[in-house]
This record gives sequence, structure tokens and C-alpha cells, in this order.
Amino acid sequence: EASWQESLLLGRFAPDPETSLRYAACAAKASRLLRKYDPQLADRYRESAVRAWDWALKNTDAVIAKETQSSIGTRNRTPEQLHQTVRDTEALAAVALYRLTGEEKYHAAFQSVTNLGTAGGDLEKQFNATFAYALLPDAMADADLKREAIDWFEKAALDSMAFANANAFNLTCRIPMLP
Repeated sequence: EASWQESLLLGRFAPDPETSLRYAACAAKASRLLRKYDPQLADRYRESAVRAWDWALKNTDAVIAKETQSSIGTRNRTPEQLHQTVRDTEALAAVALYRLTGEEKYHAAFQSVTNLGTAGGDLEKQFNATFAYALLPDAMADADLKREAIDWFEKAALDSMAFANANAFNLTCRIPMLP
């Protein structure tokens, strides 16, 4: 279709820490995967991932403070809920950057925000970060945290299979009580 007939609704948003951290995680993974095929492009993604990480950490408080001054963009969430959402995404970016760079500061950042090793921590909210940590090479991971991550996924798989075996269509679902 011609540009003046464009039917795809497009939008643009202000920078925010959650999106920047999600980008940092994706760019870190892309850099690691591209290294073999295009080292220069891998370096650009690595630098971009680190810049997105740095920006998000530096600006989280200011962005959340600005967002909570108005109901636009907060979806009726409190500053604490917004911070928790950022922390959940920070866990994913931290583990991706740690795997890419091997720098301990990212591992420490992951450990400070992960729900692994936390009594009552909701790993479902950090599903992707928990999975990424479970896939870390043993030499990089904290053995206890990695074991907890793997155990959580094994239990989730068993729960899903139990759900599938108990319904008429043998469907599995990782979210309890969903049809």
C-alpha cells in the first residue's frame, strides 16, 4: 500500500527504563550470537546494550517520578509497582550482559534484583531472567541459584503435565487455573 494510505497504526514513546533494559537484554544476546558471523556488528550491539543499561539505571528514579505525577502511562500503578517492573526487567538485562561480558558487576546486579533465593519471590514475573540464568555455563553461575532456577522449571513442567493429564484435550498451560 502507498505511504499516504498507510493503515498500520504507529506510535512513538518517550524513553523509559523498562524498555531500555529489555533492549539491553536483546542487544546483549544479539551481540553474543553475532560474534561468530560479524564481529564488528557484534561490537556495536554490545556497546549499545551497555549504553541502554547505563541509561536505564541512571534514569529510573527520574522517569518513574515524572510518570507518577500524572496518570498517563502508569496504568494506575504505584511508584513501588513501577520500580518492581523495572527490577524484573533489570534481572533479564543483567544476566544477558553478564553472559556476554563476564563482568561481575552484572552478576552482582542480577543477584540484587532476582527473585531466586528469595523466600516468597515470584519467579513467574522473572520467567525469562530465570530461564537465562538456568542456561548460564556452570562456571559463570552461582550453583545454588542455578539449581533453584532449574528446579523451578522442572516443577513447572511437572505441573503443566499434570494439568494436561487432567483435562479432556491434553492441553498444557504454565499458568495455573487457566483452561
